[in-house]
Amino acid sequence: MLEYYGLGEKYELVKEWYDGYRFGETKIYCPLEKASLDTRDEIERLIAGESIWKAVNEELAYKDLYENLENVWGILFATGYLTQSGEAEGEMRRLKIPNREKENFYHGFLLGLLRIKEDWKVLSNKESGKGYADILIEIFSEKVGLVIEVKYAENGNLSAGCEEALAQVKRSEYTKQLYLDGMKRVIACGIACHIKDC
Repeated sequence: MLEYYGLGEKYELVKEWYDGYRFGETKIYCPLEKASLDTRDEIERLIAGESIWKAVNEELAYKDLYENLENVWGILFATGYLTQSGEAEGEMRRLKIPNREKENFYHGFLLGLLRIKEDWKVLSNKESGKGYADILIEIFSEKVGLVIEVKYAENGNLSAGCEEALAQVKRSEYTKQLYLDGMKRVIACGIACHIKDC
């Protein structure tokens, strides 16, 4: 697939990031490769802010994840990546992604995209100023730094979410570490996401 998109030289990088998943004796690069279309649809519905009904076995251990792909729901529920919405009906639960996890999803997605640039130093939740910036980027060849703060706009107001993110960057002095590291120009970016919009 990488060759098809003209990215064949990125094979080792992709392998490093996504290799190592196993389901039984099958080795794959991404767990979703083995997911059915229904499971993929359920994941997309969760990301879109919807909830899904799933049987949740609360007695699972991590080793049980590999026995059956359906076990993933119990693991995600037990670890807090999914939460219950409403009342349970036996083992059946209406599951959804907690709000903070939605923000973490976008944060992780951005990290994956930004780390493709080999000459960029990309740091996540790095201490800077009076707190921890979501993402700091140092481009040494150009002496340019970027601070990216991600917010989940619960009400769908992306502009207000971006303004809130930028205000946090300024208030918490997140640009400070970049200047200390020798960056001459620093750019602050506020990114707000709501469901599938950013």
